Amino acid sequence: MNSLLTDPTEFAGLLQNFFVDRLLQQKNVSPQTIKAYRDTFRLLLNYAERQKGKPPTKLDSGDTYETL
Repeated sequence: MNSLLTDPTEFAGLLQNFFVDRLLQQKNVSPQTIKAYRDTFRLLLNYAERQKGKPPTKLDSGDTYETL
């Protein structure tokens, strides 16, 4: 399986790149859009943490697919 899907540090890097590269540099979105995406990911990760009993840093894609 792809390490991006199983290694939480890879997912964190991907998420950071999404915010920095895609939203800020490529799309030049507003600060309000960035905040909306940030808040959405926080809600998703908090929900997954409650459902699986693991902090977001320990979640992998299998956890989120089973939960959601």
